This record gives sequence, structure tokens and C-alpha cells, in this order.
Amino acid sequence: MLFVRTHESLAPGIIKGEGHGSAVDWWTFGIFLYGAFVRENSVQGERFAARDLIRGLLVKEPQHRLAYKRGATEMKQHPFFQSVNWSLIRCATPPGVPNRRQKWR
Repeated sequence: MLFVRTHESLAPGIIKGEGHGSAVDWWTFGIFLYGAFVRENSVQGERFAARDLIRGLLVKEPQHRLAYKRGATEMKQHPFFQSVNWSLIRCATPPGVPNRRQKWR
């Protein structure tokens, strides 16, 4: 097993050795989003929705965690993702993709 992050970012169920299901994946998604938003240092007008999303994902008790009951369906309905057209997501151009002349940050 290889852990890239510190033990503070691991889901509580993993640390306790209780086994895990998809709730651990939602916790990990919350940690990923938190890291991305901290690094970006802004959420471009979506600050409240982003905080609410992260708080919902980082609930210690898995049964109270966002997306525990209905999975991705619940996640897609969160206000943070209100502008995403999920049925056309595979056809969409990701935001912030640099053109050939721009360099990645």
C-alpha cells in the first residue's frame, strides 16, 4: 500500500481499520478538492458552495457524509455543480486548458 498524503488526510474508517466502502472515496474526493481550492487560493465566486461541498464530504461519520446514501446522484445535485451539464460532460472542453502557446502554471 502506498500513501501519498499524510495520515491526517486519510478517511477515519481507514485509520480505525474498520474496512471501507464508497464513503472513503467521497472523503478522498473532499481532500482532493480542499487541496485544489487551497492551492488555487480562490474559487471564483463559488466560495460558499465549495465550502459547503467540502464540509459535506469531510464528515467523520460515513453515514452522515455527503453522497453516502445516493452516491454520485447526490453529488451532482450539489449547488457547486449547478452549472455542469452532466449529460454532455464528455463533450465539454475543460475550463483553463491552455492553448499551445501558453505554459502550464
